Amino acid sequence: GLESPETNMVMLKLANETFMELQAFLAAHGVKVASPRLVLHRDISTADIEHLVSLFRRFDESHG
Repeated sequence: GLESPETNMVMLKLANETFMELQAFLAAHGVKVASPRLVLHRDISTADIEHLVSLFRRFDESHG
């Protein structure tokens, strides 16, 4: 399992081109990200996070 976070921010370390591909992939699935610095607000549910993680995994599988 995942450890409990100490922050509500996630910094993505990706090449700019990869981030732009991820950004387009997420947008196609209804998730808008503006930068590699993701901030999770308190109104984001556990289900929302699980959905985002599944999208990251799908993106990774298609780019691995």
